[in-house]
Amino acid sequence: MKLRDHPALSYHGIHTWPPLWSPAKAPQDTNTLRGEIGTLKFSHATPETRQCYLVIEHNGIRYVGCVFCSDTKFCSQIASVLAHSQNRTIEQIGDMDLRTL
Repeated sequence: MKLRDHPALSYHGIHTWPPLWSPAKAPQDTNTLRGEIGTLKFSHATPETRQCYLVIEHNGIRYVGCVFCSDTKFCSQIASVLAHSQNRTIEQIGDMDLRTL
């Protein structure tokens, strides 16, 4: 199963991949974006709260997004995947087959 399709990437039944991307620094002409865009630059997870924060770069601008997981164990697993995926595109990460990890 591809990461993007995993049912545990959800919060109260709402699928959270890809996250909503907000500018890390809010220039006036930059809007919130959605989609498998940009390249992962940094990630941080808090499995206790089932959240993984991602920082991407898209068109020279950094954005922040948060992926919610339905349980702490899966959040820890995704955190490990993300930690080893810096400089990959979000599309490449979403394409990862979780059965091979």
